[in-house]
Amino acid sequence: MARTERHGQSFITPEGGIAVSLTNRGGHVSVKGEVVTADLSNNNAFYINSPSDLPIGVVYESGIAVGKEVIIVFSGRAQVLLEDALSGGRSNYVFVSSLTAGRADASVIAAPSASYPHVLGRCLQTITGGTSVLCWVMLQMYNIVDSACNPNSMIVFTGEGGRAVSLINDTGSTSVKGTIVVASSNLDLAFSISDADEEQPIGAVYEDGVANGGFCFVVVGDLGDVLLEDGTSGTRGYWVRTSETQQGRVDATNPAPPGGGIPELGRHMAEIGHSHQSVSAGKDKLMRMMIHFN
Repeated sequence: MARTERHGQSFITPEGGIAVSLTNRGGHVSVKGEVVTADLSNNNAFYINSPSDLPIGVVYESGIAVGKEVIIVFSGRAQVLLEDALSGGRSNYVFVSSLTAGRADASVIAAPSASYPHVLGRCLQTITGGTSVLCWVMLQMYNIVDSACNPNSMIVFTGEGGRAVSLINDTGSTSVKGTIVVASSNLDLAFSISDADEEQPIGAVYEDGVANGGFCFVVVGDLGDVLLEDGTSGTRGYWVRTSETQQGRVDATNPAPPGGGIPELGRHMAEIGHSHQSVSAGKDKLMRMMIHFN
């Protein structure tokens, strides 16, 4: 196997894939190209995708025993095991196989329907049917039809152009899209609402209506919608920070950070990015911005 560049628990494969390390709970040694889903019984683990499961990625390494860490590619270019005897065509949509666990179907030319969101991505090569054939695929782990996130994924690319991770809602109430959040001090892998003048924000809630205690996607980078401080506007190109007066909100009224262009540490830590939309003042207004956290 070609060398894989490692960054802690995340990886960049030499073939152009983005991957993470998860524990093998698939019931057998890992097989390169098998389609997998999140193990709902164990943290940071996977099992082999059944035809009814929504996929989170494909196995990158063969021969890794059950209970050991395995590299799983979730985005970019990767090889996927096709359903035996099925062919694959360049640019075809690639779905989870409806017949065999852990396999893919790259024989479909037409776009997927909303009733079958088990999409892996798009086929990058023409393949003749055979046994245990690997096919190059550009992975896209979300519903291509309506850009809805795959609810079993731990990381997704949103339809708006953001990167989101799945965390537990520990806010005490149902989630509200655009709310700025911090890492929870009560639970692992969870978030709570940011305080006014918060200096340690981690992201913006992506989903409305997720009950307290449920898994909810939080945008942690790139484009996302954030809730403005009530009564304030947003302007394209302006510096954006956490609101100094309202929990879970942002302030987009400043052209640049205060302090002569070199903000003091607290102001720097409060920044969450830059506005990409002009929005009139009002109540519970969303504004799209390029999100990054210091």
